[in-house]
Amino acid sequence: MKLSLADRPDLLADTLNSVEAVQEFLTRRNTQGAVLHTHENVGQMLINEGVVDQQTLREALIRKRRDPKHKLADIIEELGASSAELTHLALAHRLNLPIVNLDKVNPDANAAILLPVDLARRYRALPIMFRDKRLVVALEDPLDTEALDTIQFITNRRVDAVVARWEQITEALRRFYPSEMDANPDLFSPAERESEQDFDDQQHAMEEAERLAKEKPIVRLVNGIISDAVRRLASDIHIRPLRDEAELLYRIDGQLVMIRHFAIALLPAVVSRIKVLGNMNIAERRAPQDGQTRFSHGDHFVDLRISTMPTILGESVVLRLLDSAIGLKTIGALGFVPRDQRRLVEQLNRTSGLILVTGPTGSGKSTSLYACLQLLKKKNNSIITIEDPVEFVHKKKKALINHREVGRHTKSFSRALKSALREDPDVILVGEMRDHETISLALTAAETGHLVMGTLHTSSAAKTVDRIIDV
Repeated sequence: MKLSLADRPDLLADTLNSVEAVQEFLTRRNTQGAVLHTHENVGQMLINEGVVDQQTLREALIRKRRDPKHKLADIIEELGASSAELTHLALAHRLNLPIVNLDKVNPDANAAILLPVDLARRYRALPIMFRDKRLVVALEDPLDTEALDTIQFITNRRVDAVVARWEQITEALRRFYPSEMDANPDLFSPAERESEQDFDDQQHAMEEAERLAKEKPIVRLVNGIISDAVRRLASDIHIRPLRDEAELLYRIDGQLVMIRHFAIALLPAVVSRIKVLGNMNIAERRAPQDGQTRFSHGDHFVDLRISTMPTILGESVVLRLLDSAIGLKTIGALGFVPRDQRRLVEQLNRTSGLILVTGPTGSGKSTSLYACLQLLKKKNNSIITIEDPVEFVHKKKKALINHREVGRHTKSFSRALKSALREDPDVILVGEMRDHETISLALTAAETGHLVMGTLHTSSAAKTVDRIIDV
């Protein structure tokens, strides 16, 4: 016969019924000594609490290994040993976690709104109060590390876990988010509710994504990611889906650095928020999109170039950070030996010719070109730059500088270069020589009294000629 809470009334004997009692309990407990338990350790606890016997535990662990996403408490209930609620409360009792009566402990609204209601329902959790700088969260499963990690990540606060009965969490959610909860979920069987939810997701994907993207926690999360990347001097932010989670990476000094993993449930809302920032179509998930925006960081702005790409696991996002506060390097800061630096300056003092900076992605081609512009703009020159995107807007000194961006001001590098030749420039900077027509026009411009600078993707300087011929 399946055990229920009625068989273990002692588990509720020490239930906390006031905010003061919760605060006192957490202050008294040494929260720094928390240990993550394997399922075998958890199983032994359940045996000691009389929730399961050895044979049932063995079968439950076998099923758990076959399906890691399936919660151990639910498996034990399916095997007819104990209810999931009894399992959760027994674990809380064994781990000395406080059990809170949400019928009497009224959650703090300022804490509750930190977690979007869809995530609260997914993880069966609700923030109920603050304790110093920490957030106290009531949840059904005391060992749901995914829920705790996600809540810490999205709220940017350390979390103290307490346990509450799911029916009380549900009622609290109804009080705080009455329009978000179903009027009577018991009218539908579980299978019908699942089908209804699938239909609803298909019919209202755009509205749901837009709603999530505008919720304060998601806004705060995305802003926090961008600010953190700027502080770490990252050039790019990568957000990409895996099978069971999503990952956040920064490109720092040319290397991709893993920052952290987060719940895959957060990915659609994060991607939608980024699309909103970039004025992109949040309902379009089957085609790549590009966007751009300007992000305020401290006392300056950072330009963002956004690219989304659909994959079989969901949408991935890359944000290119163009932070003008980092400053532009001078030729002297590029690391040339004195002899090579003098030769470069001599070439820059010419009135015509072609200067190509070559190398693989991330090797410093654009940085080198901008350093050259730093020198050239000190002269009475007319300078036109054609870039995709414009990474830095150069302040004028003596030179007249005209920036043009492919996609915004012109359709292609070659078309912009044709127009530039009619505007009497002294110097033309072409961000990238991508095709035969652009290279041909650049060579023609260099031969007709213009100093042309550009970049070319090659693995070495020696392969530049082959690359030009191949293109």
